Amino acid sequence: MDMVGRVLETIADGIAIEILNGHAIITGKGNELHLFTRPQNNAETEHKSMWEEQVLDTKLINKIHGIHKNHQGNVLLVYGEKEFVLLQACQNQFIEFFRASLSDWISCGCFIINPQEVVLLTAHSIILRFDYDVLEKTCSLKERISCTDKSTLYCAHLYGTTWKKLVVFSGNAFGELLIWQPSQNAADMKLPTKPKMSSLIHRIPAHNGVIFSIDYDENAERLITTSDDRAVKWWKVLLLEAMESNWEKSSLKPVASGYGHISRVFKGRIIRNDSNVYALSVGEDSYLCLWNGKGELLFKRRQQFGATIWNFAYDQQSKTVYTIGSNGNVVAYDMSCELQKETKPPNIELLLPIVNEERPKEYIAKVKFLGDHDIVGITNENRLMRLTLESQNKVADNNSSSWGLIEVAGMDFKCTVMEVYGNRIAICGYKRLMVIEWKKENYRFDKILDEHMLEGVIHGFIFFSQEDFLVGDSKGNCVLYLEAQNVRRQMKLPVCKEPWLTTALLINQGQFLMVTNRLGNLLLYKLNSAEGNYDLCDVIKHIHGNLGATQLQVVCETKHKALVRSCGHDGAIKVFSLDFEEVKLNFCYRENVPLSCVENICKEDFTHDLFLGFNDSHFVVWSRKYDVLIKLDCGGGHRCWHFRTDFNDNNISLVFIKNKRVKFHRMPLINQGLMYLPAAKRWHTAPCNTMEALKSNDATQDNIVVTAGDDIIIKIHTLTKHQELVLRKELHSHISNVRTLKLLALNSEEFLIFSGGGRAQLCIAKVNSQNFHIEELQNYTLKAKEGMMTPAATNKQNQEKYNFNPETRLMSIDIKELDNKGNYLLFIGCSDGYIRCLIFELSSLVIEQAYEYFCNRCLLQVRYIKEYDHLLTADTNGRVCIFNTNLELVQGPLHIQDGGINGISTKYNADKNTLEIFSSGDGQQIAYTVLDTTTWSKTSLSRFWHVHTSQICAAVLSTNGRYGYTCGVDQWLYKIDIHSGDVVDSFYSCVADIKGLCLLQDEICLIYGNGLQVFMFNK
Repeated sequence: MDMVGRVLETIADGIAIEILNGHAIITGKGNELHLFTRPQNNAETEHKSMWEEQVLDTKLINKIHGIHKNHQGNVLLVYGEKEFVLLQACQNQFIEFFRASLSDWISCGCFIINPQEVVLLTAHSIILRFDYDVLEKTCSLKERISCTDKSTLYCAHLYGTTWKKLVVFSGNAFGELLIWQPSQNAADMKLPTKPKMSSLIHRIPAHNGVIFSIDYDENAERLITTSDDRAVKWWKVLLLEAMESNWEKSSLKPVASGYGHISRVFKGRIIRNDSNVYALSVGEDSYLCLWNGKGELLFKRRQQFGATIWNFAYDQQSKTVYTIGSNGNVVAYDMSCELQKETKPPNIELLLPIVNEERPKEYIAKVKFLGDHDIVGITNENRLMRLTLESQNKVADNNSSSWGLIEVAGMDFKCTVMEVYGNRIAICGYKRLMVIEWKKENYRFDKILDEHMLEGVIHGFIFFSQEDFLVGDSKGNCVLYLEAQNVRRQMKLPVCKEPWLTTALLINQGQFLMVTNRLGNLLLYKLNSAEGNYDLCDVIKHIHGNLGATQLQVVCETKHKALVRSCGHDGAIKVFSLDFEEVKLNFCYRENVPLSCVENICKEDFTHDLFLGFNDSHFVVWSRKYDVLIKLDCGGGHRCWHFRTDFNDNNISLVFIKNKRVKFHRMPLINQGLMYLPAAKRWHTAPCNTMEALKSNDATQDNIVVTAGDDIIIKIHTLTKHQELVLRKELHSHISNVRTLKLLALNSEEFLIFSGGGRAQLCIAKVNSQNFHIEELQNYTLKAKEGMMTPAATNKQNQEKYNFNPETRLMSIDIKELDNKGNYLLFIGCSDGYIRCLIFELSSLVIEQAYEYFCNRCLLQVRYIKEYDHLLTADTNGRVCIFNTNLELVQGPLHIQDGGINGISTKYNADKNTLEIFSSGDGQQIAYTVLDTTTWSKTSLSRFWHVHTSQICAAVLSTNGRYGYTCGVDQWLYKIDIHSGDVVDSFYSCVADIKGLCLLQDEICLIYGNGLQVFMFNK
């Protein structure tokens, strides 16, 4: 069949990658070839040029698994599954000159010289040797060599530049490393048409699982293997010098095993830096790891936002690794600094000197940065010290006297809190607060404030600016000090076990004060102008668990409202809205980040936030744009630490105390390799189960597409005029996989998202379609309600008491709008066989269960037919039922499929009083059913058996009802004439494990599953 149309966007597995030269990289993304190029500038600036991406015309039928260039770089071999293509390459122009398909999967391929040939290895250990001619555009099979071992190969590596030196390394499902040489072969005289046979040289038990990759370095005499046992294994290879090209006398000895991955390791490769040998590995856990030859882990970074990394390429010249993963993203990382650390420790990592050799028991207990070149600290003997750094961030006088004593009169109390803002230092103790200021021009410290301000031990101090601060003691007493106004305002925190503040925020020119305490409660205070104090107005408990928030930050502020976000010890960012008129706090939404504790959110610009915190013993910096930027072993976040960022120089400085010694680090904030490739697509890292679109009536506005899946994240995208999917926001409200979505427009600027999935969880959120601000309205768990059933229930099952299963999944949702006041009926099909009806009031956010009906089968689909005010359900037995809105069974069950109905679309014809049902299911069949709504009898039933060859996942009717669109596990998308059953157009998608189809404008199809493909049929 001819594929009529064009692919607008592809998000699919990227498995193959090849570096063509310093300014060109080619990758396989699904079945497409993507070329990345950058300008050929001078050597100093070339590595800082932006890469540009383009999609080549050449495509395979299935996913591309491998790309290799010949030794001259003018021919490319591209293969996937059973198909391979040869391309002529010249100045980043690629012309296909040969294409063929084999009878077996291609496991690996390579080019050899003398003569110029291409070699392919199949999945059952058969070598195919081809002659090719670029000018004549020919490629002919020269020889077939079969190994005596016929194991199904899971990976292979071909090494050697000539046929005589070519050696095959392969791995099977039993963890065995297989080695043989195709040049050492003999013909079968009895069966001359059969492939020549080559004996297996080595069968070595290597791993406790499938071997996924092999790499060999002849000069280093090292080989590495990776497996699903999570190991990266080093081998010593010994060859007889007189027989270097003959592996029959070779031996392999395991040297070391490295365990740094937490899941399957899909690719490992040996690299060199000067005379040192290292290995790089990537895998299912999304981590990039660097190893030395002893199997020691030197570096580890989350590289692809949690998505599986299938492969990588390493540029020896720039020392940059380019990884490619399950979303097709190419993410680079410059390894220069990491490779130098073992041999040349950078001078930006300093163990600062002890305080005083004459007082060996004195040490720095609290430490902070003061300006750009100074560090201040307070010792355990309550002395204030200062140490100066040079501009190169070295200690100015690197000896024991580097710490200089700051003479401050009255510094005779135990310090409990020390904070720094600008050139001011606040030192707190029992009842007492001292503020001193560094006068750089006079090179001295002046005391600004020193008094007994509170009644207990001061445990909390927050700088709002250099002149304004909030201080609180162990009894909950707080004082807000505004220096410019010479104002002090008193307030009292609620009584609890540890009633002191952890962080605070002034809003609306000091009219409101938000405070979090040690219990984790968020407290809202409003200024009482008459009394000059703050009154407690609202409380939200345990916003980050039972520990206090670490930071509050204004996201945006208007005349009537403010949005505030908080972070804490639960690895989440939470956003709250403050209504100035109602004086009320409302929780909006949360965003999970890959940090167990978030200590600070640092804003570089409006779009780029840096999240600083800790994972176990590591200090971590994470961003939405680049993923993990820094991971430094410092011992954990319970110690005293401080940071300073310099965005102009792209650096971050960190100082912390470990083992009673002060350590200083200065590191690049953003790795150079991350900055110059196109931004990574933030698609789902697990299968996408459901997709809904909100079509815009305004041609100038983008359509909104919402997706959700097994990664329990709801993603809100816009589909631009160029049909590019752009992620706008994420919703992290579910605790299990999401199975169904329903969107409902409230007006031109707002819409509701109803989502359901595992753990009987129903979530409702409101989204602003202009700025994509989210408000989580409800997080509801379905529960059994005794005595709740349809009034007309007569079947025995509905009369029996049902023991509700908390693991019930919500499989499908549809909505009936009761009025224009925000009252809705929610119809939910559940995996426990029940259809449930809930009443939702938008104004009060109350949900009540009204009716339920037991259908005795898992309900896969629920559709509310607005024109007829009835409900249609479809189950795993291929049956449909018709209910009224009180869940009274009107008609059914009617069998329209032989298996579970995975896709269904309806159209009501008011003129004929008929309901048209277009459905697909597990039985590989498509059904078009017409029901007479007056008698509820089938007027026609047409099945189109011949179209798909596997489970059909989606069935969608066009707007006019003339065409039906289907797609299934066989990866075919069909456009079918409903009345004739003829296939009008078709398209083979590279998206694996297709879950469904979303139709826009009757011609644009969004196919989703393990990836996404946007395809538009020609009109």
